[in-house]
Amino acid sequence: MKTIQIFLNDLAATSQVTCPYCQRSKSIPNAQLRSLHHALRAKCSCENVFELVVNRRCFPRKDVRFEGELFLQGASERCAEIVITSLSVGGVGFLVDDISPQVGNVFTIFFRLDDDDQTVVHEDIIVRNLRGEITGAEFTGPGSYNFDLDFYLMPFDPDGKEE
Repeated sequence: MKTIQIFLNDLAATSQVTCPYCQRSKSIPNAQLRSLHHALRAKCSCENVFELVVNRRCFPRKDVRFEGELFLQGASERCAEIVITSLSVGGVGFLVDDISPQVGNVFTIFFRLDDDDQTVVHEDIIVRNLRGEITGAEFTGPGSYNFDLDFYLMPFDPDGKEE
């Protein structure tokens, strides 16, 4: 069974759900989607069944695998090597073995994107959640919007069609 994700936009009244089999779309009120706390099985008029997952994140997240470094905020000495596992415009998920971060800890993170320019990302973060081995953190600080990350995460279709 195929699964599709809907990213809720708090400013919109509805979200478009597109069947992954026949590409038919239907608008669903966001009020209904907000009440979902688990995956929902949906059946299209084409008779195919798919799973609908509501993602409440502000920004889409991309699975990645980059090596990086973690510093105590304001310090020049590295406190841990990390592996970035997911990335969004607003935050990062990573694995770390050298230390045990806690929710609320503030760090500076350093890594390179795997783009053609090997773009350097150097941002302040605050740990927001700990899920198993994955540490989730939000970019913070003045001007925490990073144009390079936004451009890197932008969907791109070489055929010229939007994803």
